[in-house]
Amino acid sequence: MFPIERREKIIENLEKNGSITVEALAQKLEVTPTTIRRDLKYLEDNDRITRTFGGAVVKEGLVEEIAVSQKASAYQAEKKRIAREAEKLVEDGQTIVLDAGTTNMELALLLARGTKQISVVTDDILIAARLLDAPLVDVHCTGGHVQKDVGVCLGGHAEAFFEGINADIAFLGASAVDVEKGVSSPSMEKAALKQQILECAREKVLLSDSSKFGRVSFAKICGIDRFDRIITDAGLDPESEAQLMETEIEWIKA
Repeated sequence: MFPIERREKIIENLEKNGSITVEALAQKLEVTPTTIRRDLKYLEDNDRITRTFGGAVVKEGLVEEIAVSQKASAYQAEKKRIAREAEKLVEDGQTIVLDAGTTNMELALLLARGTKQISVVTDDILIAARLLDAPLVDVHCTGGHVQKDVGVCLGGHAEAFFEGINADIAFLGASAVDVEKGVSSPSMEKAALKQQILECAREKVLLSDSSKFGRVSFAKICGIDRFDRIITDAGLDPESEAQLMETEIEWIKA
C-alpha cells in the first residue's frame, strides 16, 4: 500500500470512529507503529487531523478542499455502489450533467462501458478525458479556469455554459451534507457553479458517500430539499438517516 493510500485509510478510520490509537492503526494497516506515527505527523502538518498522546482524533471545523489524488482512494467501494445505482437512472438518448468529483468519475466509467447513447456535460476535465473513447457518449466540457488539484472548471465561462443548456438529469457531488443546514462547498465560486448546474436540469440527484453527511463547509449550495433523489451508502449515521426519513426526498442506500 502506498503512503497516500494508507493515509486515506487513516482518515477513513478517524471519520468513522472519531479517534483511534497508533497501535490499533498499526494492526489494522499491517505496518509498524513508527510508520503510523510518521503518517499522523504528515496528516497533522497538512491540517487534516489532530494528534493526541498515543493516537489521533478528527480535526474539528469546516470541511476544506481535498485534492482529487487524495479523494480517489477514499471510500472506493461505497462510491462504486453509489455509481451503480445512479447508472440505473440514466436512459438512452438523455442529456446528463456529471458534476466534478470522484463518485461521478465512477459513474462516468460505467457509462463509458455501457450500451446507452447519451450526451454528457461536465465541468470536470478528468471525467471528460475518461469519456473521450466511449463510442456512445457525446462529451461536452464547460471550459473555464481549471482548479489544478481537483480538475474542476470554474468561473463565469463555466457558469454561462450551464445557463445555456437544458439537461434531463444532473448528478451533483458535494463536500459536505447536513440535512438541516443543507449542502455546502469549500468555496463561493464552486457553490455558484453547482447552483447553476441545478438550474439547468429537470431532475436533480445528489451522489454522496456517508462520510460527507453531518458535515458543513464554507459556502451553502442549497437546501437538501432541492434534490429529487439522494444516493448514499449503508454507512449513513443514525441521526442523518432519521432526519432523511422525515423528508419527502427519495433516498437510496447503495
